[in-house]
Amino acid sequence: MRKKVLVLGGTQMIGRDFVCTLSKDDNYEIVLANRGITNPSLNSKYQHITIDRNDKYKCQSLANYRFNFVIDFSCYTSDQLLNTIDYINSDVYILLSSMSIYDINDTQYDKKYIEYCINKKQAEELFITISKFKTIIIRPCAVYGEHEYTDRFEKIQDEWFWKNTNIKASDSENCIHVSIVTKLIIDLIKTIKQINTIIDITRDRSEEHTSELQSRFGI
Repeated sequence: MRKKVLVLGGTQMIGRDFVCTLSKDDNYEIVLANRGITNPSLNSKYQHITIDRNDKYKCQSLANYRFNFVIDFSCYTSDQLLNTIDYINSDVYILLSSMSIYDINDTQYDKKYIEYCINKKQAEELFITISKFKTIIIRPCAVYGEHEYTDRFEKIQDEWFWKNTNIKASDSENCIHVSIVTKLIIDLIKTIKQINTIIDITRDRSEEHTSELQSRFGI
């Protein structure tokens, strides 16, 4: 029997690569849930549920379905998680977070980015408290690759660079190609050996926040 995978988001860089890669495996049935605004042509290829995570009422349609896996590419605040979590029925929930949670106290960054970091951390902390799923948090470092939309990287003669520099996007620069993130997520849903855990995808791992969560929630 095919396993049903709910993808929250799925129309931008990492989610898009994941969906396109997983769709080649006939063992999985993909359902996209998003507003239908970003790259709407992608939604026509798969079953699509229209939701708005900023409005709890507009997420209720999720309750009509049952999934084996949820892959969440579109959670940026704890409110967005709260607006959807009660309506989702699934065995496993994988949340894509960010290594940016380690930058909260770094004064070199602007206010908008620090707000993003804080929101991601708060979403993680809420997610850890949810007991209705087997949970996994994935924190990539800076991701580059096809369909790059953050304006941080550029492709020059088949190689990726930090934009307007001669610095190559590579492990040594704490960057990772989108295909590696996709592969990790697919490997997880195929083996599902690691549950209720946090996975940092980076060359230089920091354990401070992970230890904090492990101590607080006993994971």
